[in-house]
Amino acid sequence: MKNFSELKGKKVLITGGSKGIGKNIAMTFAELGADLMITGRNKKDLEEAVSELKEIHPRSYYVTADVKDVKSIYQMVDESISILNGLDILINNAGINIAKPALEVTEEDWDQVLDTNLKGTFFCSQRAADHMVKMAEDESLILSHKWPLSDIISGQPIAQVKEARFS
Repeated sequence: MKNFSELKGKKVLITGGSKGIGKNIAMTFAELGADLMITGRNKKDLEEAVSELKEIHPRSYYVTADVKDVKSIYQMVDESISILNGLDILINNAGINIAKPALEVTEEDWDQVLDTNLKGTFFCSQRAADHMVKMAEDESLILSHKWPLSDIISGQPIAQVKEARFS
């Protein structure tokens, strides 16, 4: 891709796309003419966001999903590919934080953060990469904090864990 005009018609999946940074990313892609699928856990937030997105670009959709659950991830990616008729770009934006002092964080809190921010990102990327490799797209792109597509395809999971620890 040499410039942003080449994003027109690209098929983009954005996790955590119903509000905040994810919604802003989706609005930018809509303005550039990309076909969009946003995901999140809250159907009402998703419906409101897609309503706004459709005013900019009519090929904007949503699917409810929870990236902490691998089965939900597989359904989300597969449904996105079906509705968008392919997938060119994955934006791993979904993420959470537990706003507590470190000494008050419980094991459950810790597991929620890791399941969303680490496990969710890895398995979303894995499922999307599987499709992208099969389609042999020269310009497929997965955006995850410091995890290139090549690491998802050929890397070992321990590399992602070590990267998360030291980032």
